[in-house]
Amino acid sequence: MRLALKSEYKDAINVITKLLARFPANPDLLTDRGHVYEFLAAREYSNGRKNRAERDRLYAKAARDYRRAVRSEPNFVRALVGIGDVLNNMGSPRRALGYYDRAIEAGRHAPEVDRDDVADAYFAKSLALQALGRKAAASACLAQRTRIRNRARVARTSASGRQPNRRLGRPGAQPTRYDRA
Repeated sequence: MRLALKSEYKDAINVITKLLARFPANPDLLTDRGHVYEFLAAREYSNGRKNRAERDRLYAKAARDYRRAVRSEPNFVRALVGIGDVLNNMGSPRRALGYYDRAIEAGRHAPEVDRDDVADAYFAKSLALQALGRKAAASACLAQRTRIRNRARVARTSASGRQPNRRLGRPGAQPTRYDRA
């Protein structure tokens, strides 16, 4: 995904495709390649390098990878959100809502699911609801996303039991202006 973050989408697709030759049913790899196809479609279309038909072909490739990931792991939240994103981007927000709801339910019932993925499902659902003109429901989804993100942030920072205190001279603490002589 590092290559995709540098906008080297075709290289990222090639690397992930080679990895998929060794691990063909890996839902993480399938979902990552779907994300890259989706990013490539959006970028190329917005820059005018691809027409709508070419963009839709790239979205179809992304959806194919997401569906393969869901086939190998039916409650894979990132892939379910990906399918919803493709549908929403192609103008079917009503169909996308079903996938977002399924992703949210899967995340609710599986403690091993990353909370950020569930928060992303709520955010994506809010965009689809906004596209359908359901502003109050979209706002409620954004509020739920914020609650999940805040809980996840608190869980990460307080995993050690408390916040580090620089004044107690913990290793790696930067001296304050009061500590300098």
